[in-house]
Amino acid sequence: MQAISKLHSDHRRGAEGLQRMSERLSRFFSQPRFIAIVTLAILAWLAVTALETIARVSAFDPWPLQGLQVLTSVTALYMTLFILTAQRRENELEELREQLTLQMSIVSEQKIAKVIELLEELRRDMPSVRDRTDFRANELSTPADPDAVLEILKERQQGLRESTGPELDGET
Repeated sequence: MQAISKLHSDHRRGAEGLQRMSERLSRFFSQPRFIAIVTLAILAWLAVTALETIARVSAFDPWPLQGLQVLTSVTALYMTLFILTAQRRENELEELREQLTLQMSIVSEQKIAKVIELLEELRRDMPSVRDRTDFRANELSTPADPDAVLEILKERQQGLRESTGPELDGET
């Protein structure tokens, strides 16, 4: 738990000013309050335009509301960029967590294999226990080879791509 907490705090400390701002803005954009603000701003814009039209005053943004369209398009562009920036940082953190989890799993698997090996050795050395060959325990006492596992995963992934076609793996 401490390692993961340290990972998160180091990740937060490593953020640049623009990245921190992007994360804060992304959090703000994802709140219902922001939806309400945008809705009220658009309704106010429409109300002012409608009142100017009724009063036969030159509207600051006459129909078809090109000013509002440009404003919403630029706002959407910047929101998208801020969200993508924040998401990229979150993806980096997720990759670090995955690497930590993978390394911990590999170490745990090696420790478990060693414990099985030691138990089997103890069982063979105890005169009160009938000596027998346990093939499954022998298999489990050998740690998995991460390179071999990776190769098997790659082969399965390649086989999946070949069986599903190019549309699922990003190729067109």
